[in-house]
Amino acid sequence: MKSESATWWFSNSASTLALSLWLLFGPAVSTAQTFQQLHAFTCVWNDDTGWDCTAEGIGSKGTLLQASDGNFYGASSGGGRWGCGTVFRVTIDGTLTTLAHFNGTNGASPQGSLTQTRDGNLYGATG
Repeated sequence: MKSESATWWFSNSASTLALSLWLLFGPAVSTAQTFQQLHAFTCVWNDDTGWDCTAEGIGSKGTLLQASDGNFYGASSGGGRWGCGTVFRVTIDGTLTTLAHFNGTNGASPQGSLTQTRDGNLYGATG
């Protein structure tokens, strides 16, 4: 971590300008981060219909939100039961629960990230 301090000294009596600059270098703090995959979204190949992503959804347009309950929430822009996307929850141990399947009448292709309001509700936008 770098810390800087600068002081300007003006001397009217001698009409001189003295500049003092101190650079203070604190110890470099480095913390290692470990990332762990919580869940792998899967699609199954079907020779008759192609990729089947109906179980979980596919293709996220936003980031995950860690909500006040400690779980992660997100939206997929495709897949799901009707192919129009899903809203899902992933627990810290990796358990995925699909909370909503979009069908075109209740929204389709979620865009962006979910947000949580003070009352704990989650909101997002569909395309």
